[in-house]
Amino acid sequence: KDPAIFQAIHCQKPSNVKIVEHLPFDACERLFEEASVLVNTSRFEGFPNTFLQSACHGVPIASLGVNPDQILTRYGLGLVADHSMPRLTLAVQQLSTREHRELYAPRLQAYAREFHTPSQVAQTFIQALR
Repeated sequence: KDPAIFQAIHCQKPSNVKIVEHLPFDACERLFEEASVLVNTSRFEGFPNTFLQSACHGVPIASLGVNPDQILTRYGLGLVADHSMPRLTLAVQQLSTREHRELYAPRLQAYAREFHTPSQVAQTFIQALR
């Protein structure tokens, strides 16, 4: 993690924001059920598991810069801030509304069903092996 971003987020976080680090995978479900938006502050990352978990739960994604294969923009799964903290702040504010959650949730869940079901992943794996 970027220490400057981490410090800025901790110092300026509103009371309704919960920062969770190093959570075991099996403890994540409850958090995604309660979440309004997933905020990803990574500068570089492949395809984060949290994006898939977020999609399954219909939670929109606000990303500082990570947008693997342009999935957030191509499939309408969230907003990308182009490495700008002010833009990330605006994205989180926008996506946190009930209206936007209701708008994004069906797209997120459809994306997860189309590309990440066990049978879809197995087919992709089999094709890669061939």
